Amino acid sequence: MVLVEALSVPVVVVASPSAVRAWVSLLPEAEGWDQAVACIGETTALAAKGHGLKNVYYPTNPGLEGWVNSIREALRVHDRLEKVHIGSSEILTSRVILSPT
Repeated sequence: MVLVEALSVPVVVVASPSAVRAWVSLLPEAEGWDQAVACIGETTALAAKGHGLKNVYYPTNPGLEGWVNSIREALRVHDRLEKVHIGSSEILTSRVILSPT
């Protein structure tokens, strides 16, 4: 049940290439999963892309502030896409799963 819920969140947040590998190992099909991944930096983002994940967000300069901005950008993009899909209904919440390293 928890995995089903985790697979449906708009943004998964990862802080290391090993966290990317752990997340991908849970996915039925990494290339078919199209939710966003917010990575702490470029190395983690390269790992995410290397595993076939799409919609990868990461800061130009690694660090907490840039990472938070990447998460926010991924959520903004998701919310815009959701608004297009659901018409005039409002998005009330966004959920983020934090993946341990």
